[in-house]
Amino acid sequence: MEKGPQNKSGEPPEESRYTSGGIPIKPVYTPQDIKDLDYTEHIGNPGEYPFTRGIYSGARGVIWGQRPVLGYGLPEETNQRIKYLLKYGMMSPSGMPSYNLTMDMTSAFGHDSDDPRFAQWVGVSGPPCNSIQDSEAILEGIPLEGVYHGALSYAPNWRVAHYIAIADNRGMPRRKLTGATLNDSLHGPIGEGVHLFPPRACLRLIVDTLKFVTEEMPYFRACDVQAYSSREAGCTASQEAAFAIADMIEVVQGCLEKGLDIDELAPHLTFFFACYSDFFEEVAKFRAARKAWAQIMRERFKAQKERNWRMRIQVKTSASTLPAQYPLLNIVRSGFQALSAIFGGASGLNITCLDEAFSAPTEQSARLALLTGKVIEHETGIGSVADPLAGSYYIEYLTREMEKAIWEYIEKIDAMGGYIAALEKGYLQREIAAANVKHSYDLDSGKRVIVGVNQYQPEEEEEEPVEIFEQDPMKTHKIMSERLQKLRAERDNGRVNEVLAEYKEAVSGDGDLMPIMVEAAKAHCTTAEIFGILREVLGEDKNCLIPPDWFTRV
Repeated sequence: MEKGPQNKSGEPPEESRYTSGGIPIKPVYTPQDIKDLDYTEHIGNPGEYPFTRGIYSGARGVIWGQRPVLGYGLPEETNQRIKYLLKYGMMSPSGMPSYNLTMDMTSAFGHDSDDPRFAQWVGVSGPPCNSIQDSEAILEGIPLEGVYHGALSYAPNWRVAHYIAIADNRGMPRRKLTGATLNDSLHGPIGEGVHLFPPRACLRLIVDTLKFVTEEMPYFRACDVQAYSSREAGCTASQEAAFAIADMIEVVQGCLEKGLDIDELAPHLTFFFACYSDFFEEVAKFRAARKAWAQIMRERFKAQKERNWRMRIQVKTSASTLPAQYPLLNIVRSGFQALSAIFGGASGLNITCLDEAFSAPTEQSARLALLTGKVIEHETGIGSVADPLAGSYYIEYLTREMEKAIWEYIEKIDAMGGYIAALEKGYLQREIAAANVKHSYDLDSGKRVIVGVNQYQPEEEEEEPVEIFEQDPMKTHKIMSERLQKLRAERDNGRVNEVLAEYKEAVSGDGDLMPIMVEAAKAHCTTAEIFGILREVLGEDKNCLIPPDWFTRV
């Protein structure tokens, strides 16, 4: 029998290997692969420029907090879930009790819960956010001082306006408020599609919130670039990092043009990444992204304070990698992704629940995900040492290759005129589409194995049943509609009309919007009233990947 091609040792040649993002890799790495790396210049100590090894010195070991994204049903149901999970250790990296609140898709798209077109989505994927009354119900019994408030609120920051108004009503000084909000609708066109307005209008709304927070809320981080959604939409690890950095560059430039100081602005900027299953590639992604951002802040934007060169990273393990088939395996997947995020130096961690392929998490699965992080924190010893994988020939090679890929994308986007210009040209969307095609081919061909999906499928009788979280959005729609009817009848509608007229005048000109939005919250204006003005004045983005009639077509 004729033998196939062989190498010098007489063995068949090695098949070419790549990370899931396409970086070529070898079976073995040696000192030769990183011989040109200078430790001080390219890697550095933890807590020191270029922050490859993390933004903290390591004196306290690895520091991360757990702030799961949560919310569903009625506001009071979300309130109960927050209180329940706080008992199991939801906290910020500083150890402060914390939560990360989302909103339902009806609210996120700027509609009120009584709009019959969107009835089936009320309370799904988050609680409704119609007026300040809903936010008050969510925060009932939860102190504002000493609690880190996370709000996945897009521009405009209506949820944050509620939070500020509630603080004012409670007599809590704004300067004492701590927390973070996404405030990043520029990533919507390549992610989940929640952006509504043309990109340059989105940028105006983002900058407006940052200006307000920089002046009045020093401990509130008011732009958390949402790289997670673009990764879930199909981009690679290097694309995720590069597109997020390009997005933030656009935001920073917009803020500087508005007269903000870079060293006052920088503490309010954070990044929200996904973490996938290619363990070492994800570690390298976080390390390389931190290094690239540090260089940009120091050299491009001339930030003077070293702490302002840091990239603060919040990570959510991937929901799209947790299939409906064999769902108990998702506990393993989320656990390994969480480990990868921690090895990569994440500051905050949200471990995705095993049942998110089916529905909102049950109370049990949410508790299990949170406690998975506690097992890692208290039982593995991983938290004792900062960046323990540093010096690995493979990790340092992979970090360098990831950094090259990130810079290649950033330079291409810069040459196009920046992130918004790249969006308008369709470049970012085409890059993600190409990555999606490659990923689909690898799955269909079996080149990439997903256990229980395209290999090792269990027999039907072997599948473990999973409890599905039950929701009745029509019931929630009915209750919230009745509450809105009562609100509109009892509020001071003269004051409502006065504030909305003032808001429209500011939107039509170049006025600051956030202070008026806070007053609108106090006047019990509704989401649809605020967003309606923005739609009328700013227009809608006709290229929105999820168009306004999406709800009625699915």
